Amino acid sequence: MRVTRDSQANPPADFEDRVLNVTGTLVGRHPDLEEFLDAGVREAVMVVAEQVRRDIGSNGSLTHLRGKGLPTMLAGAIAGDYSALTAHMVGASKFAERLARSMKLTDSEVEKIRKGALIHDIGKVDPSIRKLVDFPGRLVQGGKDIVAWHPEMGARIAQCLSADPETVAMVRGHHKRFDGDGYVAQRAPGIEIPAAVVQLADALDAMVKGRPGKESMSAREIVTSVFKSNGTHFHPDVVKAFMSDPGKILGNR
Repeated sequence: MRVTRDSQANPPADFEDRVLNVTGTLVGRHPDLEEFLDAGVREAVMVVAEQVRRDIGSNGSLTHLRGKGLPTMLAGAIAGDYSALTAHMVGASKFAERLARSMKLTDSEVEKIRKGALIHDIGKVDPSIRKLVDFPGRLVQGGKDIVAWHPEMGARIAQCLSADPETVAMVRGHHKRFDGDGYVAQRAPGIEIPAAVVQLADALDAMVKGRPGKESMSAREIVTSVFKSNGTHFHPDVVKAFMSDPGKILGNR
């Protein structure tokens, strides 16, 4: 997706309010998330959360997720109204784990990457972004510019919920290209390996499942697409891991 040169020069005027509203929605749907809130935003978020509770009511108990970590809890918290988004993040987390293991990363690194992938698109919970992501046709440039804010939106939400810095970095950087092109706020050469793994995992899940306006791709088409973007869109080390055994990475998908 191409974005205009100035699309991320300045955040939307209501950006911070939207971050708090989405965070409040998540907390409202899953009260156990309250323990993750930073003290600095706790009061503001809880005001929003109380309003959400009154407006939409309880979504049922999700206490079975307690102790499984912030990413799993977040994914579960949005499953009701955002089942497709949740399925995408869960799918991406599986591809990310396979890629990370293929790269011979440590078990600790693999687990961090898996959890980062599990909430990489949390910024798409924002209603302004969500309606464009679900749009069945091709977006005009203005719509693309709005969607381009979802990595930063997600990173701010993750920060509000006290995610660790590495997870925040993966959420923020999962659309940063290896060649430094792409979203304006991320135009600089290089990308950290964890974010690069999540980036390719995100793309693989989208190619496997398809998305509005684009059909799913065969395994051969996916391999060709990834190879063409080696060293430009995708990090060569992550592409190498994928190309070493595409069938194993894609698995039963």
